[in-house]
Amino acid sequence: MDLLLVLVLISLLLYLVVAGETLLGARRIGRLGDIAPALKPKCPPVSIIVPARNEAHAIPEALASLLALDYPDLEIIVVNDRSTDETGPLLDRIAEEHPHLEVHHLEELPAGWLGKNHALWYGASRSRGKILLFTDADVVLTPTSLGRAVNFLEQERLDHLALFFAAEVPGGLLNMMIIDFACAFMAWMKPWKARRAGSRYHIGVGAFNLVRAEAYQRCGTHRAIALEPVDDVELGRLIKENGGAQDCLFGNHSVSVKWYHSIPEMVRGLEKNVFPFCNYSLFKITAASLAIIILRIWPLAAIFLSSTPVAVLNGLLIVIQAGLAAVAAGKSSLPVRYVVWLPVSPFIGLYILWNSTIRTVLQGGIVWRDTFYSLTELRRKE
Repeated sequence: MDLLLVLVLISLLLYLVVAGETLLGARRIGRLGDIAPALKPKCPPVSIIVPARNEAHAIPEALASLLALDYPDLEIIVVNDRSTDETGPLLDRIAEEHPHLEVHHLEELPAGWLGKNHALWYGASRSRGKILLFTDADVVLTPTSLGRAVNFLEQERLDHLALFFAAEVPGGLLNMMIIDFACAFMAWMKPWKARRAGSRYHIGVGAFNLVRAEAYQRCGTHRAIALEPVDDVELGRLIKENGGAQDCLFGNHSVSVKWYHSIPEMVRGLEKNVFPFCNYSLFKITAASLAIIILRIWPLAAIFLSSTPVAVLNGLLIVIQAGLAAVAAGKSSLPVRYVVWLPVSPFIGLYILWNSTIRTVLQGGIVWRDTFYSLTELRRKE
């Protein structure tokens, strides 16, 4: 049998298995909008922790949404992490008008910490809430989002709830990249399995990680992941490994982030994340690259370069990929028309993988918010 025919048959079978599992798994994940807000007399106290470094452009809208939350027992703690723009003075002005907004200013970063992780730990260490919400300075929440999330956490007796968010980006190609990332994340992380006590799968989302304070202390707080660039997912792993019950919901109608504004900005923004997410493993980066080439790039070429049966089967593979992308677009509340960029996105994804890897290796570490962290330091496990 023709080697190319064998390759496409294997690719089709593999893709059908992975896509089928991902689609069925995603259907098991609920939606925050279907959950009723918590009854106010029974609402446990919540502390929202927001790290901020040079966020003067984004934090006013984010804070306005937090201050408008319909939740009775709430404190908001913003940690200004060594900002060099107007973030600090801006936060002080807002805090003067809102007594339940607490602002802390950090001037130095202790050794052995990433800046964001330290800011999150610092804010949590000064909180009083029985439940902590870790979120980012560019995240916008709807008024009932917190009440719904707390109600689900309480009803399901969870220690940790993560919400998937709506990423607001301009243009079709950027949105197609979001769809691609969503599909890859779902297929790799299998978040619907995080709720199973005996499962090795876990979940964490930086935009909305809702955690019981007791579970946070039990897992070692952010001290245990002080040097982890992918802090949100690692926090989920910590909680799961320490016996915590966790789950996730689609919150894209309740949680939104104005993400990247261009492809170059996305490439730069992901430099610090991709190689660490793969545990600094060249093997994993290479395996991911081969998967992109074999499953996404080669089928496009094979349509024009192969014999008729091989070309037809590769065309079928592309149609299946487009169908999965269309379903993912619907789950993410994105227009299906962005799937037209499907042939372009794998090339950008491949570039993002190797840009992060090569830059991290050549410079001997990552640069995150103007601070350099060496590979030697990042790989060290306490």
